[in-house]
Formats: sequence, structure tokens, C-alpha cells
Amino acid sequence: MQLKKPSRKEKQLPEKNTVQNKSQPVSVQTAWLPALIVALVGFILYSNTLNHGFTLDDYSVILENRLTKQGTAAIPEIFTTSYRYGYFFTDDNLYRPLSKAMFALEWEVSPNDPFPGHLINVLLFALTGFVLFGLMMKISNGHTLFSFLAALLFIAHPIHTEVVASIKSRDEILAFLFGIIAIDRFLAHLRSGGYPGLITAAICFFLALLSKESSITFLAIFPLAGWFFTSVRLTQLLKSSVVLGLAAAVFLLIRAQVLEGIMPENVSVADNHLMAAENSLGRFVNAVYLLGLYLLKLILPLSLAFDHSYNQIPLIGIGNWKFILSAVIHTGALAFALLKFGKREITSFFILYYLVTISVSSNIFMIIGTGFAERLLYAPSLAFSMASAFLLLKAGKLEWKATSSGLFDQFKSAPVISGIFIVVMLGYSVKLYARNGVWKDNLTLYSTDVENSPNSTRTHYYLGNYLVKPEAWEG
Repeated sequence: MQLKKPSRKEKQLPEKNTVQNKSQPVSVQTAWLPALIVALVGFILYSNTLNHGFTLDDYSVILENRLTKQGTAAIPEIFTTSYRYGYFFTDDNLYRPLSKAMFALEWEVSPNDPFPGHLINVLLFALTGFVLFGLMMKISNGHTLFSFLAALLFIAHPIHTEVVASIKSRDEILAFLFGIIAIDRFLAHLRSGGYPGLITAAICFFLALLSKESSITFLAIFPLAGWFFTSVRLTQLLKSSVVLGLAAAVFLLIRAQVLEGIMPENVSVADNHLMAAENSLGRFVNAVYLLGLYLLKLILPLSLAFDHSYNQIPLIGIGNWKFILSAVIHTGALAFALLKFGKREITSFFILYYLVTISVSSNIFMIIGTGFAERLLYAPSLAFSMASAFLLLKAGKLEWKATSSGLFDQFKSAPVISGIFIVVMLGYSVKLYARNGVWKDNLTLYSTDVENSPNSTRTHYYLGNYLVKPEAWEG
């Protein structure tokens, strides 16, 4: 099943009109109700986090960070220092000023109060669902059912609980939100030929980078999206992508200036268990194995925990079937995507989007400060949601094209899709809502996850460290 190719007549049109489809029955602008439903579901699913306290990394970035606690007066310094600067006067190699500036503003408005942080996280997540539905409408040429399924599956996936329930993980929410807005505007620019869309895309991409450095992977997603979902010439596609490259270059220059003189951090075995491997080949083997575990978490998000570090996931050798299976799956998926690339089959885009967005955090190309973390699947999981929605359509034998039928009429006409989708959504929602409760406070989080991740040194360390504090015994 593949996207409809542009006709010969369409290809002869000026670039600004190449992919316009005036007969498209459903437009993004008129599909506001399904988008609103997606946003509302997102808010409801995470509503039980609104009364939670500060947990885990909230302390280093907010509660115990002297810079953040200075309020708005510290915002200029926040943009000229590293991410955790102000926490025991230490520096790090991260530069994420946007979310930290928001935390400073929230502290000034309501000091020592976690409610504003949780509320904003939930609202931003709901907004993400709204925007995501619109983007799905664009890439599917107005296929309302696909867009609704993909957006809701992303919103309800339990793998995102840490991102939304942890205030600090606002960096993930903002980076992805600005990233998908940038893709949406980039596609709008390619389809209309207007430059306001390109400028907006560049600004949003820059904001995504200010939120989290891993947003740099979107630099490859922009031309991919343009290739699969428009019919503009390759030269025009690359020319427009250069503008986004300039936005990335400006960010990298600013980041280099801010972090100048800060020594690279030594990644410890406690943070990233891959450092315990004997050599680079051992690290590569286990990084590929972790990619397999990430896929498994997306398919079966059963045992979730805030930490999977040393030695929750033991190292394996090159002859281990787990490495071989993961290598075969990922190599095969990449080969399939490249084979179908020229035909612009949408399944190829799903695979490439996933591989690109997970590349930085995969530890394959560079070792990062974390070996395995559920929050790192936040942006990549969109590929899983899109692919799942697409497979549901195929299971219901529905054509890959927009229809004039309303969303609920489409559900009624596809009982197989409706049944499977409802079961999955119920399972996701129950798991997600229950997992949210674990993030209520540090004691609940640590005592729960020491059981979910029993071999992790950090879960035991955090629980023991918390139990010696007076606050653990108050009340």
C-alpha cells in the first residue's frame, strides 16, 4: 500500500501548487473536533498527576537549583549557562534553557509549588495531541480515521508517563511539540510555496533545539517528510531544508559558546551500563540489543521504571540470540525502508522516522549519559503509533484515501478496527493511569521501582538515600 503519486499534470504545475488537492473532502481546518477530542483525552489521562509533588530530577533543575529559584531575574543567566548550573554550583554538558526559564517563571509566580509545573506539563501534552492530529491529517492527505487513531495511540501510550508526570521532562514535551509544529509548517511551505511557513518552521525548530539537543535529529526528518508527503522537486526540497540547517547552526554556535571551557563529563557505569563493556564492539553489541528492548517496550509496555541502569540489563555477547534478533530486525527494517524509498511508500517513512529520531539516544553513534530510559522513546514512539494506525486500516481492509464520511461513521463501518482499537485504548489507559500514581512523590516512586527494576543500583540508592532523610518519616 503506498501514497498516491502525483499525476503528470500535477508535476508540470509550478512548485507552489504541486500537491494541492482541491477535491480533498476533509481539511485540517475543518477537522477541529477530532483534534479537540484527542487533546481532551490527553488531559483526562494525566489529570491524576496535577496534585503530585516534586520528584527525581525536579530537585536538581527546580527545587534545589539556586538559579531557578531566583525567578525571572535569573532568565538571562539561564540562557548563558548549562542546564543544571545552580545545583551545588556544578556544570554539565547540557544546554536546555527554554524549559528551565519556564521553571524559573513558575517559581516566581508560585514558589515551592509543584502544581503549576504539573498543570503546564499536562496542558502542553494535550496541545501536543491537538497539533499531532493536524500533522497526521497533512501527511495522510486528510485521512481522518488514520489521523485520529495515530494521534490517540500516541497520547495514550503508557511509555510517556515519565515524560508528563515528571516536571523536569518538560524538555521532552517542548522539543517534540515544537518539532512537529516545525514539520507541519515545513510541509505547508512546500505545498504553497510561501515563505512564512518556512520561517515559522525554522523558528519552531530553533525552539525545539533550545528545549533539548536531541531535536537535531529533526533536521533529517524535514526533507524526509517533504519527499514522502509532497511532490516538490528535490532541488527545492534541499534548498528549503538549508534554512532549517541554518537554524541548527545558530543553535550549535550558541551552545558551543555557552559550554566553552566545560570539560566533557565522564560517563560512569552507574549512569550507562554500556561503559562496563570491555571494548567498543561490546558497547555496540549491547546498544543494538537495547534497540530491541526499546521495540519490546513499545509493543508491551508492561514493566515500567524510572531507571534501568547497572545492572538491571546485563551485558550480552555478540553470539547471544537477543543481539542477533535485534540486529536482524533493525537491519531488515532499514533495508525495506530503503527499498521502498523511491516509491514513497508511507511504511518506509515510519521506519526511517523511528531510526532517525532514536539514533542520538541509541548509544550506537555516541555514548550518552543514559543506557536505557523510557523517556527517550517519546519522539520515536510516534512511528509506532503511525504504523499501528496504518496496520489497523489494513486489518479493516480500508483504502488509503480520504473520505467524505464523518469520523464516527468510519468507525461504525469498520467494526474490526473499532474493536481492536477500543481494547488497546482501554489497556493503555488503565496502565497509564496506574503508572501515573507511582509518580506521586519520591517515596512512592522509589519504593515501587525498586521492585520493578530490582537489579538497578540507582533504584536502591535513591530509596536508601531518601529513607535517611527526616521528610521520609514526617507525618
